[in-house]
Amino acid sequence: MKLMIVESPAKIKKIKPCLNSDWVVKGSAGHIRDLPDDEMGFEPPEFNPKYVAIKDKRKTIRELQSLVDEADEVYLATDLDREGEAIAYHLEQTLGLFKPKRITFNEITQTAIDNALKNVRTIDYDLVKAYEARRVLDRIIGYYISPKLSDKAKIPLSAGRVQSVCLKIIVFREREIEQFVTERYYELVLELENGIKTTLDIKPWTDKDHIYNESVIDVLSEIKSVEATEITTDPKNDFPRPPFISSTLQQSAYKVLGFSPKKTMDCAQKLHELGAITYHRTDSPNLSIDGFNMIRNWLESNDLPYADQPKKYSSKASAQEAHEAIRPSNINTEKVSEDKDVQALYGLIRERAVASAMPPAIDKITVCKFESTTEINTASNNGKAEFSAKASVVVDNSWRDFVKLEPKESKDTLIPSMPKVGENYNCSTSVQNKNTKAPKRFNEADLVKALERLGIGRPSTYAAILENIKTRKYIKVGRDKKDKFITPLPIGIAVVDALDTMSFMNVQYTNIVEEYLDKIAKGEGDYRTLVTKVHNTVESEIDSIKIPILAKIENCPKCGGDLKQIKKRGKDPFWVHLDDDCSEKCDQFIPDSNGKPGIREPIVTASCPNCGEEIKRLKKKGKTEFFWLHSEESHSDNCVKFLNDDDGTASIPKNTTESCPGCKQSIKRLQRNDKKGYFWVHINKSDVENCEKFINDVDGKPKIIDKA
Repeated sequence: MKLMIVESPAKIKKIKPCLNSDWVVKGSAGHIRDLPDDEMGFEPPEFNPKYVAIKDKRKTIRELQSLVDEADEVYLATDLDREGEAIAYHLEQTLGLFKPKRITFNEITQTAIDNALKNVRTIDYDLVKAYEARRVLDRIIGYYISPKLSDKAKIPLSAGRVQSVCLKIIVFREREIEQFVTERYYELVLELENGIKTTLDIKPWTDKDHIYNESVIDVLSEIKSVEATEITTDPKNDFPRPPFISSTLQQSAYKVLGFSPKKTMDCAQKLHELGAITYHRTDSPNLSIDGFNMIRNWLESNDLPYADQPKKYSSKASAQEAHEAIRPSNINTEKVSEDKDVQALYGLIRERAVASAMPPAIDKITVCKFESTTEINTASNNGKAEFSAKASVVVDNSWRDFVKLEPKESKDTLIPSMPKVGENYNCSTSVQNKNTKAPKRFNEADLVKALERLGIGRPSTYAAILENIKTRKYIKVGRDKKDKFITPLPIGIAVVDALDTMSFMNVQYTNIVEEYLDKIAKGEGDYRTLVTKVHNTVESEIDSIKIPILAKIENCPKCGGDLKQIKKRGKDPFWVHLDDDCSEKCDQFIPDSNGKPGIREPIVTASCPNCGEEIKRLKKKGKTEFFWLHSEESHSDNCVKFLNDDDGTASIPKNTTESCPGCKQSIKRLQRNDKKGYFWVHINKSDVENCEKFINDVDGKPKIIDKA
């Protein structure tokens, strides 16, 4: 038997038909072991990770071990990124595998799996080390800094190597907006006598992005005539957009489909597991030769234009992997899922992949250049002012006719009357007063683009980062269709201010760390060197953290000490002492009364009127009524657990205890599970031996039905 272990059990159904009956395919459902939850999981100076089996994966491990014991060969076919390599390593170590066969495939197709089985390799331990370094660095930040933040702010807070930097970008953009001062600037519109409208080349007249000096624009607006100096007409290629990578998929899905990054990656994961697309966590925008040829053949068979060769796109310097771009596994397949969101994302991926294999669209661009017939003298410059007008005529729309989901506007823009070089033209000018605008808040697509541009984290992690800071109430994302912008919340701003002096919060520092992780993955960097440096930096800077108390603080009505309010989802708030010593002398938990600390009502006890054991009086949750309750120690099968309250006095619930009509012993009335009736049982279970186990209920009274 040959055993193939994959990450996702959902892939098994697609993989099995590609293998013969000798194979067994089993999923690990992701990681089977990780760093422990209750400790750091490594110690300086070695920083060797100590892994433990994940609790809810113990059954999976036993099942895999049983299959390994029976298998002649074991193939580890986890995903083809660093995390997938780490999962393969954990499987090797946990299952005691000796040189397991490592294979990867970019798509779940017969060809891809056959090729993978022909190209067996060993586990790439450099990739594993890069993954471990990232995991350890994230834990250093989390375990050292998060508790320090929480202790000082008196509320649970979280810091992250990448998430905190992402939060900083959002906060700093908000401050840019708050501090922005509007400035007036001027635009000069010049219209020739033949109807041509031209724009001024402002570079000689200002070193800024607009002309802010009114006196300069006043002089320029005195121009009365211009001379045509140059006319060019050239074809221009408009190339299709490259196929998707992880980051561009998230951006386009947001703009076209309205998907959050998390929703996009969840849908992409389902598509990959269905075998519908190639691996969706990639930084490479290039198609494989097989992928390009498949799309080109489809274009040819559908009488659509196609490129002779795939266009090669340059990946960014820090591209994590050299995998193929995201594309359909079978371009002939248009419908892959009944889930409308999954299908919509597939349509977007398919359209982009097909368009990328088409030839460029062609436009004919005409540029007419002019200059003023007289020299202009201003405080900033002397000389002739230059103007230009541009026209565009569509020659071949090519891929632009195919694309429907992400259309690109292509229409003719004509020059009213073609000028002649050397001729002068009278003109009129008009000055437009405009105001600068503050930068916009990020939406989720803009933020993904900014993170990628700055080299912060990896595109495959952006969705998780955003969800994390959203759920922690560090940011708010608008829900209105016209306002889906990200706004930092007070707690998020406080966290950024508290951490901003630390090195890991510097965007360039974060980028340098990412680049060194890439070196480790290539075998060019040292794990311990990076981890040691970051650890020592964090230790030396951690005392610089300063954050105000963010918890709601009030005085204890009993002892006068400081209390902080605790809120837990789905539960009533309560108060605890800030000083642990004080809580030993006072109540440990203080109830909440309309947002203020209340006084806990004394517990009233009494003897049960039925069995004589101690019972206590309690208030019903969220109500004004009371009830009585046996403690676990005092309650026995010979009495009911809950008793009614009659003006402060306990009473046995009516019609709940009677004497058995058969054996005369005590019985109690219970409601059926379907809520459609009642029945009676003996309070003392030993009495059942001499009587019926269940007794019928007739009009609220027990009755033994004659079976005859």
